[in-house]
Amino acid sequence: LIALFQRMDESVQLSYVFKNANERLSKCFALLNRRLEENMRLGMPTCISPDARTMDADISGIWDKVRMMETLFSQGDLRRGTEMIHKITAELKRKKITMRQLQGFIRDLLYSLQFKWRLSQQGRVDQPKMQDELLSSLNELSSYEELNGWLSAKIMNLHPGRESKAMKPKSMIPLLMQWIHSHYQHNICLQQFAADHHVSLGYLSKLFKNQTGCTFSDYLIHYRIGKAKILLTEGMERLSDVSGLVGYEDAKHFSHVFKKIVGESPQAYAKRTK
Repeated sequence: LIALFQRMDESVQLSYVFKNANERLSKCFALLNRRLEENMRLGMPTCISPDARTMDADISGIWDKVRMMETLFSQGDLRRGTEMIHKITAELKRKKITMRQLQGFIRDLLYSLQFKWRLSQQGRVDQPKMQDELLSSLNELSSYEELNGWLSAKIMNLHPGRESKAMKPKSMIPLLMQWIHSHYQHNICLQQFAADHHVSLGYLSKLFKNQTGCTFSDYLIHYRIGKAKILLTEGMERLSDVSGLVGYEDAKHFSHVFKKIVGESPQAYAKRTK
């Protein structure tokens, strides 16, 4: 059984149990299901023996990075803030924590930010609703690369800069990034956003580069390609469907951009990750 598991891919979650002659089969299934839920890891194969014991990893040190990330976002340094998110997810991956522990950490992280950034504006924090959305969203992720993008979008969505109606131009970048995350499927451009918010295009472009470390176009392209990788991994095969869903009308152009960013064609990427 172990040899068979070693030949399987990273999405396999495996456990087994030795059933007694007088033991009900439903009881064995319930035990296996509970064992998998307690030991499953994101983007990693799981093979759990009957004598396995679940132990949470020590992730207390990661909260230091969380506090640094929070400070950077509060100061408007989005580039270094998102870099810190990447360091946080990389450390979580290195710790090989279970999905159960990961869900708890992400829930506490987002609730902490929501409490600090939005309580003063909304007067309350709707924790149960956030937890329900969190659990359903996390279960759809298949890798730490996806987690990094998902968590960055969640944190950007909570950032208080996007709540103000009369914000200064330098405070618009979180709102602009959220606009990209919500409308990347459509034909959007920085000129459109600048005109809608009565901001100088050149000034907004410079602010975006200073705060994120990349141009608006580069950020949009990489975000779209990241979404395309998820669609390809999930089994969407028609290139025209994938390109259309991430904002590219021309499938050939999309394929060219994808290969330039990822290093291989969409077809090759889909075949390798299937």
